[in-house]
Amino acid sequence: MFLTINDIREINSKLTEATKIEYTGYSINFFRRRITYLFEKYGIHKVADFCLLFANKDKLDEIVFELNIPSTELFRDPAFWRALRKNINGRQSLTIWLPNLTNGFELYSLLVLLKQMKIDNIRVVGNVLSELTQKEILALNIPQKYDEVNRSNFERLESGEKFDDYFYTNDNGSVSLMSNLLDNVTFVKQWFMHSAVEKYDLIIFRNQMLEYGMSLQDKVVERLKQSLNANGLLAFGIKETPNLHSTMLKPVEKDESIYRL
Repeated sequence: MFLTINDIREINSKLTEATKIEYTGYSINFFRRRITYLFEKYGIHKVADFCLLFANKDKLDEIVFELNIPSTELFRDPAFWRALRKNINGRQSLTIWLPNLTNGFELYSLLVLLKQMKIDNIRVVGNVLSELTQKEILALNIPQKYDEVNRSNFERLESGEKFDDYFYTNDNGSVSLMSNLLDNVTFVKQWFMHSAVEKYDLIIFRNQMLEYGMSLQDKVVERLKQSLNANGLLAFGIKETPNLHSTMLKPVEKDESIYRL
């Protein structure tokens, strides 16, 4: 099904109103692809029929869940995790924010890295947009189809430790994170742009800016900068090029898109 620009604008306006998430600021092309996928998933052919689903709380939560692009690898871009490890090495405590968790992969990767570094005094806050996302993260289950790439990425961390020190294999071949690693994690079910401003030592916001239009990108960068402590680190995806010219952010690992305030 082909959705026109007017169709997309109508949907993202009504979805923004229903969820308080600024979908009107998302990239039109990204939003069209995700909505087209949902039309096919639900067997819907009319915009009005799709918008009627927003009145159902569970269905709305599912739509928000499906609009997110999930991560598919643990320790994606291992060079990034090595660079991050180098730049937080020696810290005795860390406050960390992951503003938009789409599933557990990025969070699990971070928690394993912190455990390897023996940084025990940590506080991690992760924002989620749906109940389904939080349930998926808390299930700690990683499908078997990702096992080979996950283990390969872990080896490329060059930590000298074993993947099975942090993950265990289930009877069905899937892998689960050791549950105690979640002890210092707090989940917030709220779009991060509406969260109260707190200060963090590290913010990881990778591979999500490409979903936004330029205006929303600029607002997001400013919001994330406001949440950094002095000398705090902010990480974007390695293929993302947000406009940082008017900010105080300076690259510390330019190739890995890690910046310091």
